[in-house]
Amino acid sequence: MNGWLVVVVVVVVVKVTMMVQRMMVTVLVVMLVMLTVVVVEMEESKVRIQKRFALSSQLFSKATDD
Repeated sequence: MNGWLVVVVVVVVVKVTMMVQRMMVTVLVVMLVMLTVVVVEMEESKVRIQKRFALSSQLFSKATDD
């Protein structure tokens, strides 16, 4: 009985660790993809932000002149 219990526990632990590892791998892959997307978006939006900032600063200086 005790031997069977040990075997069951070991099998469950191994299955859980394998599942966790698989989940960790998928999580890592998802995080990497999200990171690359965020970096690309930031690189693209930097230009947009700079343009927008220039526009808004021009508008702001006009508003303060009045």
